[in-house]
Amino acid sequence: MHDADFAPQDVDDGFTLAMALNMDAAGLVKVEAVIPTYGNASLPAEMLVARKIAWDLKGRTDLPMVPGAMAPAAQIIAPMPQWFDGQDVLITGNDGSFAASCGNPGVDLMREKLLGRRTPATLVAIGPLTDIACLLTLYPEVAPFLREIIVLASRMEGESLTINGKVVNDFNFRMDPVAGTLFLAAGTEPRVPIRLMSFQLTGQTSQADDLIPLTPPHSRVLLRPHRRRPEVWPGCLNRQNSETNTGRASSVRRRGLSISTLS
Repeated sequence: MHDADFAPQDVDDGFTLAMALNMDAAGLVKVEAVIPTYGNASLPAEMLVARKIAWDLKGRTDLPMVPGAMAPAAQIIAPMPQWFDGQDVLITGNDGSFAASCGNPGVDLMREKLLGRRTPATLVAIGPLTDIACLLTLYPEVAPFLREIIVLASRMEGESLTINGKVVNDFNFRMDPVAGTLFLAAGTEPRVPIRLMSFQLTGQTSQADDLIPLTPPHSRVLLRPHRRRPEVWPGCLNRQNSETNTGRASSVRRRGLSISTLS
């Protein structure tokens, strides 16, 4: 997407959405909702791109899609804001500034999809963690219905996070570090398992066929995958744990991929 305000953005999250829907069509997972959020571009741009991929190009008009966070929900930390009586404005807790400001339709839809499930779901976060932290802060009752939360973040111990030869910060944590902290420290009962997937690992995933089969007039622009990497992709589907040059590939369960955040 390109307009007067935004240069073309990274396409990796769009490819992730297309691959998830292809896996859904193959019966490997079930994608139940998509919650776009801010990140590489603004929320309006992200919503339009996600709709274009899921609804138009993939024909999944049945897939619920509502907006998540427009920006970080946390206040600044230093200096700590204060009330007129000198008391600090707290961030955490039900009466804190984060809980007061983080709610949005995306968080509410995640709660709706999770509560009362017969089988636990897996929540996949590939963008800033504002909405995930908000879900666990406002609605801790969803914890028993979550199998795990998979987050695109972290790096291998002792290694820098490098993308296209450039050392970068961990984007999804950096965009809202307060939300990331609240997410990791969430005291839900039961505790929800968290799986961190590094960029080094997820950047190697691919599939054999076209991500999105295109017909005229779009056929000049083909979205084709990179070379198949069978030693990595099967491991991500829990067929095996595969050794890669960045470490052992963590496995992702075949079933229960339910909610994805797109940035």
